Amino acid sequence: MFASVAGCSLAKSGMLTREQRMHAVPGLLELADDPSLDATTRSWVYQALREITDVSLPNEPATWRNWYAIHGTERVRQFRSEGSSVLGNN
Repeated sequence: MFASVAGCSLAKSGMLTREQRMHAVPGLLELADDPSLDATTRSWVYQALREITDVSLPNEPATWRNWYAIHGTERVRQFRSEGSSVLGNN
């Protein structure tokens, strides 16, 4: 549970750029697959993924993994090109 709460905090962090927050996505994808997570914690994982990536996908680990495999690098480049925008400034 702590990891998913940290993920949500990271998603909203004004201390990190959008590009930096994208580096948390692989760990959040691992959490999404964790069978020991309760429903509330799992929903926080997906909320963090949505806030970090600016993508709205269903709460399905395979869908998110596929999206990240296809678009993750592209999204990092997009966020990099936007400069060092932080939450509230993007």
